[in-house]
Parts: sequence; structure tokens; C-alpha cells
Amino acid sequence: MLRSPNSILRYNKDQVLTFEDIVDFFATPIVKNDANNFDLEIFVANDFKVFYNNNLEGGGNKFGQLYPSIIKLLYPDRIFNDCLEWCSGHGVIGFRLLADEICKNLHFLEMYQPAVNACKKTIANMPIRFANRVSIYETSTLTSLPSNIRFDLIVSNPPHFPGLLGNQLGDIPQNHRRRITVDHEWKTHKDFFANVANNLAEDGVILLQEIYHIDEFAEMIDHGRLKITKMFNIKNNPLPWYLELTHK
Repeated sequence: MLRSPNSILRYNKDQVLTFEDIVDFFATPIVKNDANNFDLEIFVANDFKVFYNNNLEGGGNKFGQLYPSIIKLLYPDRIFNDCLEWCSGHGVIGFRLLADEICKNLHFLEMYQPAVNACKKTIANMPIRFANRVSIYETSTLTSLPSNIRFDLIVSNPPHFPGLLGNQLGDIPQNHRRRITVDHEWKTHKDFFANVANNLAEDGVILLQEIYHIDEFAEMIDHGRLKITKMFNIKNNPLPWYLELTHK
């Protein structure tokens, strides 16, 4: 079993951020033959490994692992009942929040079948203490969510670009680059902002990792009956920046 060098991130569980670390902000080989061969793993706890392959990794193993420290800073002592990871991929952000007991129950929304299958493999092998605490919505739209489910925390490292990027991502094949990084004309973001308020708990918070300027999303957010409450990035790490939203 190959082990990702990023698995060292499991030792960052007790990393502590202070408000001096955040500032206001406004602006590998690819699996070619078997998309369901999840031969890499990253540990989110000493006994909790998340399975994936390089077709699925889009930053969740890296900057996505900052989420626990940021959430602990922004919402100290808060334990969330139901966390949704939107555009979850192999679910490494959500599984880390579950492993750190930041949320009691974890939900994924993901449309790409190999990513869903990777999540299912992790669920089948995760520690027994997390049994029956994870669900997957296999869909591309929030309109498919049950009308009675409410999330008090929503996180995501979604596709960040409305079009292709040329060769900025090196030798990653075009089809992989498009699926991981491109939200064509912001279709997925538009669906999210238009519908997420229906499933956001009254005291719920949304915390997204983004790259494009807030001007790209401000109108969508307003039309979705949401309020921007924070925009920030980690000092000396301008991207991704973080967007916090609540109900208006």
C-alpha cells in the first residue's frame, strides 16, 4: 500500500492559530487505468485513514487540512451536529473534522462516482466509534437534498475556476484538470448559493475556501438570502482565502 507523503498532516491536529494569523482578503502521477483503484491513503487520526488516488486530490490533503485549526479559532468549544462537505471529492476535509470531533455527524455531497466510491471505502474501514455517523448524497445539485436535513456547518474546497487554465497546473491531463478545477461559468457555485439556505440551520455557518475575487460571487450570495460575515486568509498564505456566510 502506497502512502501519500501528505499523510504527515495527521500530526497537525493540535496546531493552534491566533487572530494574528488571519488577515482581511478580498481577492503527481495520474491514475489512468483504474479510477476505482484507491491505492493512496492519508491519516486524519492515528487509526483513521482516508483512501484516494491522484485523480481525486485537488488540495484537500494539503490546505484543506487547515480547516480544523481555523474552525477551532473561529468557533471555540463549538461542536457541530451536522457538517456537510460540498463538492467533497474523497472527503478528506470532512473526515478530518469528524476525526477531530468537530462534528457529530458528517455528510458528503459529490457527483463523481470514483470519489463517492473512495468515500465508501473509507467509511467501510474507519474506526468503529464513527459507525453510522457518515452519509453520502450522490448528486450534483443541492436541490436533491432531503427537505428536512439542516446543516450547522458547511465546508468546501470546490472547483475554483470558471474556465480552463492553460498549463498552470503543469502536466495534469486536461480531463483531470477540468474536473478538479473548473466550475464552468460558475454553474456549481450558482446552484449552491441559490439553494443552500434551504438546508442551513438557523445558527449554521458556511466556510468556503475560494480563489477568485468576492466580486464573482457577491450577487449570487445576496440572491441566495445569505450574508457575508467574514473574508480572510492565513497570513503569508494568500490563497485560498476563506468566505464565511450565514443566513441574512
